[in-house]
Amino acid sequence: MTVGLCAPVSQLQLLTGYYTRPQIDTIIANNPGPEGPQGEQGIQGEQGEQGIQGEEGPQGETGPQGLQGIQGTQGIQGISGATGATGATGATGATGPQGIQGVPGTTGATGATGAQGIQGPTGATGATGATGPTGPQGPQIVGTVVMWAGDGGYPTGWLACNGQAVSRTTYAALFAKISTIY
Repeated sequence: MTVGLCAPVSQLQLLTGYYTRPQIDTIIANNPGPEGPQGEQGIQGEQGEQGIQGEEGPQGETGPQGLQGIQGTQGIQGISGATGATGATGATGATGPQGIQGVPGTTGATGATGAQGIQGPTGATGATGATGPTGPQGPQIVGTVVMWAGDGGYPTGWLACNGQAVSRTTYAALFAKISTIY
């Protein structure tokens, strides 16, 4: 084993027990060898977890009020708006004393019609009239299936849709529509 030391110690002295082990350790610790070249940079480690957020600090004191700003210049006067609508006519004043009769003038224009009065109450409802005659039955489409909410008593010309056998001759129009499908 080769040991590099700065002090002039030979390998023979180490081997022959000239120095004790503690003395060798002291010599090595106090006389390091020449510094070696710097090693390559290691791989960067993974980023650690983010630490917990600290408590919010107390609110600072309110600062002094700032100086008042300079007043701005007055703006340009805006354009005049449109003239508003004419107001309603005022109430008629009290009648004054009668004056001397003057010369009759020309007839004036007819005045505006007054507002409509309040509507009167609705009259009583009249008696119900007699029921009129029943109108003719509408056209029937052969082969139509409808819901019937009765226990039998089907209207004239209708059959129950229950899978029964019926005459092809008597119900020729029905047979022409559906044949033997059902």
